[in-house]
Amino acid sequence: MAEEFEIVDIWLCRFPSVTAADAYFAKTYGDDDRPISQFAADMGERFYDHDFMEQGRFHDPPVNDLAKAVARHSFSSSYSAEVVEGFRLNPFAPFNIVLMMCNREIERQCRLLSQIGRYTT
Repeated sequence: MAEEFEIVDIWLCRFPSVTAADAYFAKTYGDDDRPISQFAADMGERFYDHDFMEQGRFHDPPVNDLAKAVARHSFSSSYSAEVVEGFRLNPFAPFNIVLMMCNREIERQCRLLSQIGRYTT
């Protein structure tokens, strides 16, 4: 497995609507030093490579089954059990989006979203 995919960060998100979620993650590129999205700003980052990010589908109504929601993400069989255990210890439910980021793109973990943890694939 490529080194950039050996670490994944998982967040669970709850938004009032798919429109609100889309706006939060919408990327805007410019010549200034502003963060590329509200997500980046809230994480204390200016930029992240969206090629390393997987945003799961929006669940309406929100769901509680993390194992099923995570199963759709890349390499999930290598970290799913740890994610489910992390969720059991720190539940955040119901949620409507699972966000996965590879390659330690977000270094400063902000608690605005419920981060389940950082896992090795």
